[in-house]
Amino acid sequence: NDRFSVGVLYDEPFGAAVQYSGENNFVSASGAQKGQGTNVEIRTNNVTALVGTKFGEKRNFQIYGGPAAQRLNGEVHLRGIAYQGATGYDAKISTDTSVGWVAGVAYSKPEIALKAALTYRSEIDHETSIAEVFPNVALRGLEPATTKGFEVTLPESYNLDFQTGVNPTT
Repeated sequence: NDRFSVGVLYDEPFGAAVQYSGENNFVSASGAQKGQGTNVEIRTNNVTALVGTKFGEKRNFQIYGGPAAQRLNGEVHLRGIAYQGATGYDAKISTDTSVGWVAGVAYSKPEIALKAALTYRSEIDHETSIAEVFPNVALRGLEPATTKGFEVTLPESYNLDFQTGVNPTT
């Protein structure tokens, strides 16, 4: 209504997607992995629930906030001479879901199509496990496959959104 609002947002704020093929330093040229290229895929998915309220004489101001759930997972496969002794490395980051929060303030003046908002998104800590394979360490008598704890903090962010009409008739 004209005083309260509710929203649900979905986004994919952080990630990496890399895949090499063909003939280059990021593709294996020999051995059991011949023709396999470096492949990295790291993904985050956010679902944010927001509640806002407008205030002021003309309800031009708004504050809003709510929780944000974030899911993280990924895989890394390094191939080719560019990685020297690390070629053949594989890693799988187990899926983890953690919670953060979002808060913001906004101002609008419909008469001139002006909207401005400042939004803060908290950092989110993930604690999960990573399964890694180091194929070349077996030659030194070490275990080539390990699973261990993995922690990462995805950063906080500030967004400033601003828009206005170009002239009074638009």
